[in-house]
Amino acid sequence: MPGATIIPAEPVRVRKHSEGSTPLIGPATNRAYLAIALGLGATAGWGFWPTYFGPLLRGGVNRHWIIHVHAAVFIGWLLPLMGQVGRAIMSPFV
Repeated sequence: MPGATIIPAEPVRVRKHSEGSTPLIGPATNRAYLAIALGLGATAGWGFWPTYFGPLLRGGVNRHWIIHVHAAVFIGWLLPLMGQVGRAIMSPFV
């Protein structure tokens, strides 16, 4: 059948790098991913501090409820991102 995808019967195994070779991802790359994730969180916090987080901590923000949902969703995704990066750094497979 033209355009059909052939699926192998056995699962594909990932080869480890051989002795003496350099792995593609190492500790420096892991630290870079962590720095990027933390930088994203810091940028979001710094950017929204004057208009949202600062007033929220000083007693509340008088905004429509959808603004609070928006803030929770779009800031909340940074927490799983940082957790994922942290788990990747701690992984023995890297």
